Amino acid sequence: MSTESAHIAVDCGAESSRVMVVQLDRQRRSAVLHPITRFPTRSQQRGEGWFWCWQEHCQAVRAGVEAALQRFPQAQSVAVDTWGVDVVLCNQSYQPLADPRCYRDPRGARGQARLDGLCPRPQRFRQTGCAQLPINTLDQLSALALEEPELLANCAHLVFLPDYLSGMLSGIWGCERSIAATSSCTLPGAEAWHHELLATIGIDSQLFAPISPSGRILGPLLGYPHCQVIAAAGHDTAAAIAALPGPAESTAYLSCGTWSLLGTVIDAPALAPEVAAAGFSNEAHWDGRIRLNRNIMGLWILQQCRQDWLAAGGDGQQLDHAQLDYAQLAQAAAQVADVAPPLDVDDPRFLAPSSAEQRMSDRVSAWYQEQGIAPPTSPAETTRAILAGLAQAYAQALTQLQHLSGRRIECLVLLGGGGRNELLRQLTREACGIRVEIGSSEATALGNALIQSHSLGQASPEDCWAYARKARTSS
Repeated sequence: MSTESAHIAVDCGAESSRVMVVQLDRQRRSAVLHPITRFPTRSQQRGEGWFWCWQEHCQAVRAGVEAALQRFPQAQSVAVDTWGVDVVLCNQSYQPLADPRCYRDPRGARGQARLDGLCPRPQRFRQTGCAQLPINTLDQLSALALEEPELLANCAHLVFLPDYLSGMLSGIWGCERSIAATSSCTLPGAEAWHHELLATIGIDSQLFAPISPSGRILGPLLGYPHCQVIAAAGHDTAAAIAALPGPAESTAYLSCGTWSLLGTVIDAPALAPEVAAAGFSNEAHWDGRIRLNRNIMGLWILQQCRQDWLAAGGDGQQLDHAQLDYAQLAQAAAQVADVAPPLDVDDPRFLAPSSAEQRMSDRVSAWYQEQGIAPPTSPAETTRAILAGLAQAYAQALTQLQHLSGRRIECLVLLGGGGRNELLRQLTREACGIRVEIGSSEATALGNALIQSHSLGQASPEDCWAYARKARTSS
């Protein structure tokens, strides 16, 4: 009997998405990740709104899964994870009525203002356990009900993005717990929808499918009866934490990509007022417990500044167009002599995408000017200021987390693409003053596959830790 298995992980990030096959060797407790396809996750500004290019994205996912099965026809299962909060409005046949709005769409702030008049933020936190952010599904739906009642009236199903992709692959529709937990539409712990709160903004909770635990086996992949579609952990952070190289409750994790989420695993929702004041959320861990974590802006600001610089051909500054990849930027930033003070990465002005009218790099300069500080003048200086700002935000969140959880945290595990940034690692160690370990740079895809294996009865949580410690990506 073979001790090897193969699982397809569809990992969709807000900047780029990938399909990988993860081969697990149960005898050696080792994992090899095979990249299959990688493609940009595109959004477009249409009028004043931002929308995901959803049909294009679905086609790329479908093609990636097909390519994975061509290379690894023995793959036993497939699962999808994405960023949180965004939903597809569907008709009765689960056909999208429109491209889903991007969580950075400015209407979220308008929805939040409406919500504040209907249900104060401290009350919403007690009812849902979620930090009150304008990106939340609840805030988006509040704006939808106010601004597009005709679209809402034609909607038969509200489907989160990973659940939509899983339904597209299997023909079976549902709602997985970890993605529901990002919405601020559920009771604390995301065991059920908060019917009364949704009704307050004019949303029928029956538009959502019932919430199911992480790891539910949906059914065979359409056209491939041997390959099961699994609703493993739809939220990418929940998937990434499954790839921690040890017990989650003994460490803090930092999942670092477009967003950074810093937190730890606890047994029950933490709903004290100081948790809300610190901006922490209670989200769903894949094994049924709670992840107490805080959203920090992450590498988004640098990604958008880089987009500005590329569009301007390097802006005529110290780095030319060919040097504007992330590794080159980090190396140049490490050599900066005149270091600007750290940027406040969580300033709300940095949430919206860069545009011709409001470039991200100009917003960074404006923040410094408002502080009476000379702004960074080159991509290298700006990169250094952003990374230092991230490290400073991590340190603050870690201090808060220790107080809120009642734990002394001695190790921070850095997961995701940010772990490849040597300067960010260095600055994080210096700011946090504790041991920083580096997990897999593809932790989300790895965790996605490990939950699949667990669902198929092939791996225990302890096995997952062992796999994570012996994981590598094939060339």
